[in-house]
Amino acid sequence: MAILRQMQSQKSKPWARLVVDIGANDGLMSSNSFNFIQMGWSAIIVEPQNSQLNFYHCLFLKKKWRFEDQRRLTNQHQDQRVQYVQAVISDHDGQERLYLSPDIVAMESRVVSNELLNDHSIITVTSLSVKTFALKYKVPKYFGILSIDTEGMDAKILHQWIQLGYRPMYIVVEYLHQKEQDMTTSLLMEEGYSYLMKKGYNFIFQYNIDLMQGDET
Repeated sequence: MAILRQMQSQKSKPWARLVVDIGANDGLMSSNSFNFIQMGWSAIIVEPQNSQLNFYHCLFLKKKWRFEDQRRLTNQHQDQRVQYVQAVISDHDGQERLYLSPDIVAMESRVVSNELLNDHSIITVTSLSVKTFALKYKVPKYFGILSIDTEGMDAKILHQWIQLGYRPMYIVVEYLHQKEQDMTTSLLMEEGYSYLMKKGYNFIFQYNIDLMQGDET
């Protein structure tokens, strides 16, 4: 809602109506994408846990059916595309080891590739680099919102997006360490972003629209 209010306060809206939600969890609790999906935005939902991804999918279908049943499916919803990707985004293509948190509410499942854990709480999941993911799912260089909540890999993932030349209008990221926060904030400001606000655990950055329009011309 904080991002929506910021968008509504601006006269020009040059971004593609797309949310890329990495670490989407169940799509409802603390979701940074579901409200925009309800408004007709397209979305690419990334979540390695099949149960969480299926729950998100069911929420979307239920909402979509309700629009159709009540004959309120507008043109913007007809153009909507929601894709579900069961994977983790990391710095390589292949596989990663994922620790499944027993606390569903806390939602603290995380990649543990360098940790010596070997129990029933570890599963192997597909891993995609940002480059492979973005090309495979045809992510435009400029799009609306990039949300990253991966319990520790946020900065590493975000740096890949920026270094590859992607410029989402809004970035929502959760940091676990102060050093990562400082380094990433400096990088984003160098690349045309400004720090907008903090909501809960999320830091929100906004891209300079004038820079985007200059690049397009």
